[in-house]
Amino acid sequence: MDADRFALVDALFEEALEVPPEERAGFLERACQGDQELRDAVAALLAADARAHTFLERSAEWLLEAGGPGEAAEAGVRFGPYRIVRLLGRGGMGAVYLAERDDGQFERRVALKLLHPERLDAAARQRFLAERQVLARLEHPGIARLYDGGETEAGVPFLVMEHVEGLPLDEYCDRNRLAIDERLRLFRKLLEAVAYAHQNLLVHRDIKPANVLVNAEGDPKLLDFGIAKLLTDEAGAGQTRTQLRPMTPGWASPEQVRGEAITTASDVYALGVVLYELLCGRSPYRLAGDLPHELERAILEQEPDKPSATLSGPRPGEDGPTFEQRATARRARPRELARKLRGDLDTIVATALRKDPQRRYRSVAELAADLDAWSRGLPISAQPDRFLYRASKFVGRHRVAVGLAGLAMVTIAGLFVGLLGERDHAQRERDKALRSLDFLVQLFRDSNPYTRQGTGEITARELLAQGARRVTAELGQEPEVQAALLDAVGQATLGLGGMDEAEPLLEQALDLRRRTSPDSTELANSLEALGWLRFLKSDHEAAERYLRETVALRRRHLGPNSTQLAWALKLLGNVLSERYRSTGAERAREIEAILTEALTIYRRHEVPLDVDGAAVLFHLARLAKDQGDLEKAEPLFREVLTINIARRGLDHPETALVRRGLGLLLVERGKSDEACEQFRLALEAQRKSLPENHPDRLLTLNDLGLALSRSGDFAGAEPLLREATTGALLVHGEGHAFTAIMMGNLANALEAQGELEEASDFHQRSLATKRAVYGERHTLVARNLGDLGRLRSAQGRHQEALDLTESSLALSQELLAAGHPEMAPAHRNRGLVLLGVGRAAEAEPHLRRSLELYRQHQAPGAVITARAEVLLGDCLGRLGRGVEAEELLTQGRQGLAAKLPADHPLVLDADRRIAALRNGAR
Repeated sequence: MDADRFALVDALFEEALEVPPEERAGFLERACQGDQELRDAVAALLAADARAHTFLERSAEWLLEAGGPGEAAEAGVRFGPYRIVRLLGRGGMGAVYLAERDDGQFERRVALKLLHPERLDAAARQRFLAERQVLARLEHPGIARLYDGGETEAGVPFLVMEHVEGLPLDEYCDRNRLAIDERLRLFRKLLEAVAYAHQNLLVHRDIKPANVLVNAEGDPKLLDFGIAKLLTDEAGAGQTRTQLRPMTPGWASPEQVRGEAITTASDVYALGVVLYELLCGRSPYRLAGDLPHELERAILEQEPDKPSATLSGPRPGEDGPTFEQRATARRARPRELARKLRGDLDTIVATALRKDPQRRYRSVAELAADLDAWSRGLPISAQPDRFLYRASKFVGRHRVAVGLAGLAMVTIAGLFVGLLGERDHAQRERDKALRSLDFLVQLFRDSNPYTRQGTGEITARELLAQGARRVTAELGQEPEVQAALLDAVGQATLGLGGMDEAEPLLEQALDLRRRTSPDSTELANSLEALGWLRFLKSDHEAAERYLRETVALRRRHLGPNSTQLAWALKLLGNVLSERYRSTGAERAREIEAILTEALTIYRRHEVPLDVDGAAVLFHLARLAKDQGDLEKAEPLFREVLTINIARRGLDHPETALVRRGLGLLLVERGKSDEACEQFRLALEAQRKSLPENHPDRLLTLNDLGLALSRSGDFAGAEPLLREATTGALLVHGEGHAFTAIMMGNLANALEAQGELEEASDFHQRSLATKRAVYGERHTLVARNLGDLGRLRSAQGRHQEALDLTESSLALSQELLAAGHPEMAPAHRNRGLVLLGVGRAAEAEPHLRRSLELYRQHQAPGAVITARAEVLLGDCLGRLGRGVEAEELLTQGRQGLAAKLPADHPLVLDADRRIAALRNGAR
């Protein structure tokens, strides 16, 4: 039998196993269509399978004595500490039993999976064992966990998994008569589990309702990774039709049917089939019979009906539930249900079910994001980009950074429908909306290359600038329309990184709204936009003032549970965190209270927590980091990153921002390698989504340079920090906080390489800007004073160095708790300067405290900790405590050598200090 023929036999056998035994003869007659040889081959496999079940009825003792392959199904049979209770079910590869652990260690009910006795060939065995490896790496509440695994004495492999008491997903939804919104909430939990598997480079390949059990608490569990595929497994990447294709046909993707390479897009397709069934209660395929080739043709060629269309009447020959019954199961009437599905939900399902994998959702996260958008009345990404559609979704949804190139005009376009929809009871408001529309239509017409002056494509930035000029010139007699358009254009320009261009537009919009609608949500929108711009330009005092006013207006007009209020609270908390970073426990409590209120509001609206709520969680993580609680901050950052990847995807600029936050935390914990990886992934995403010299790209360049510098790679860090600083000077100018931070980091890298004069210039400029932006009492100022003092010591300007490090340490002690991570460099710099002037006895407590803090907060093996060991060892040597000194020096030198090359300046400096100790020379 050739490979094609064998594949067909195997596929029919797998399908026949799902058919009740009494109906298999009829199934084979229809499926084999008179091909007696094919029918006989499948029947032989079925007979062998039946013999295997008879074989399983024997005792485990007989099985082990016989030494042959098989399964033990008899109640009471033991597999290690597990005792069989009863059979749960059988599939093509194995059988699953309910079992109990009763060895006296602890009690637990589990699902025990055994390979079929007729399936002990090398390929099936390898696949079964691969499932164990797959499950072992998955830790997610939506995925059934692997507890244990092993083999019987006869060599039969088994898995011990979490036993899920529940119903298949579709049965659970129908039995509980879940409405569409409830079904989608459940489905989104499934998407989170699948997205997690994909993040771990695993494709499930067999997603179907029977493999998703919903427990009594209403939580779905994804089961059966028996045919999952590692995305990193190159073997089989070019799988052809002649090979076995493990799948369940009714939920298989076209590429699975064709035997082509399998990617995450295949799971997206299967999820689309499941979603189709959950929404309208039938399969997306129209079949005249149940023959395998008919289903295969439908999967490959047939475009499914829209889910909403299936509620208008029965298909020819349909013998399943009527459309009235399917609607009733969703607590709706057919017409009502069809209306609910029509439009965006139809489009979402159609996008997931596209035949070409390249035209489906690129990830499960994108599918989840569109379902989330639908639930909140927002535009979906899969919707054809029609002007009126996107505009209608814009109502009341101004966001500061919505204006990346593709969305810049959408922001403006949304305005006129917002005006029309919000107040369509008044002719004046309709006139205002139509005037806005007329303005926009003319603006787009003027960008037509056949009618406008000049050549070349017009960019979004140019179109916005042109629109701003016309708004100012033409709408002076219509201040409300003018204010709304200025606000929209300003926000879109800001989103593209044009802070200087956006500023006068947002200021003018705010001024107009103070005059035309002085106590309104519209005024709050303008205040929020301008407040955020002020923050981005380092005017923290004005930012705080505007955002506090925004919060007050929204609380008064929208109530305490408004997500718009939560967003404003989040922005205010961010501004306060930056302005008053580590300035005392009382201020920290105020910031935490503001962010906690925002998070509480989002938790009422977002189950599970979504990207807006995650943004608040992000700032709570930053607050914990700024307060020195790195242990608390790290899991919060990781949770936010998981949410953003699942909801927004890997390449979204917000995902990149979260990676930056996590990366900076990892830098503080001494995990420089992982930090660098996070920054590189963030940069890769930002290069795809943000223009060159965008402020966020510059910050990530700086962060990567900082991480390299902290790991001792000063030469690698310098060009990145120099590029970031040059860009910040160009975009922000010298007086911006971001520029100051970048100049300080560049100065440290230059100092470490002996470039003291240039380092001194950047340190002084950085310090001057930080004092101007933050005032004298700020932790960033304290850190800069200490770094400049260390540099002055290297230049031989010892008295200045002593004065600077004394001021740095005193200010740090005033602002920070004694165990805060930032106290480590403050003590280190002070101790290093004292050591440089021969005051080793005074230096010792500072260098010792510095080492204690680094050991407490840094990961084992961190370069900065090893450097602190060398410095304290040198100090002790000067005090004549040679044994302790040599131990520390040697330990520090080994730590440095483990991470840095032998000719690195820090390693050579450690060698010099060790030699000086041994030679008694100082």
